[in-house]
Amino acid sequence: ITNREDMDLMRKHGWLIGLTVIVIPFIANFLLQIPAFTDIVGNNTDWLSFWGDYLGAVISATVAFLILKVQYDQNKKENTNNRNLQISVLRYQFEKENVANLISVSARLVASLNPEEAKIYFPKFGVAPSLCMEKLQKLIVEVHSCYEHFCMVFNDEKYIEDFNKVTVLVNDYLEVLGDLNNLTLMLCENENMNARDLLNDTHKMTYMSDKMRIIINENANCSLAFTPSIFWNIANERLKGISKLPMDVHDILESYIRNEEQRIKEILTSEN
Repeated sequence: ITNREDMDLMRKHGWLIGLTVIVIPFIANFLLQIPAFTDIVGNNTDWLSFWGDYLGAVISATVAFLILKVQYDQNKKENTNNRNLQISVLRYQFEKENVANLISVSARLVASLNPEEAKIYFPKFGVAPSLCMEKLQKLIVEVHSCYEHFCMVFNDEKYIEDFNKVTVLVNDYLEVLGDLNNLTLMLCENENMNARDLLNDTHKMTYMSDKMRIIINENANCSLAFTPSIFWNIANERLKGISKLPMDVHDILESYIRNEEQRIKEILTSEN
């Protein structure tokens, strides 16, 4: 018997077994001295030998049964522990793979939220606005794709608040890219348009966010043509509001991933 609980059980009831072994011979001797009411086969010596053999067999059978029961219980407990350990290992591997996927898609998402990269696609002198608009649209598609992959992996309801924060930040970034794309489109349609004309065009302004309307309104006193330099000023002003956005998303995801990694480390120890 190697299991500590089983050894404690034997020590706890060992006195009863020892007492029984000591008392039974005295009881047998007492019973054999009581006169029989009828004739019986054999004398006291024969009966003493019989009861000795009989009780010895009963005790041996009882001890064998107890040993088998202890071994059975011990094997059952070991099998349960082994099964739980296997389940824990499988769960650990599954959770570890999920976190690895989350780290991958999170890195892609944060990398796509790059205001400095958006500046590369601002219309410049000698560069066709249509080409810049095409690149901005590709950037928007890339952010959408990264965010969709992120949503497929991030499915932890316990951290739904963090997920919602990331969603709001991504939407803010996409709103900025949308404003820049629409502004570039207007520049493509009429390179002689100025800020005042743009504000007066209610149809075009419906495609702009409220923040973009405010920035354009601040430049509305400019009567010059809507040149790339003016576009650059408006676009830069619009990007200032999201300069810290990539780092905010990074910090949220880093905190979540760190908590998940700590939780996964505890799987193999807490469930055994």
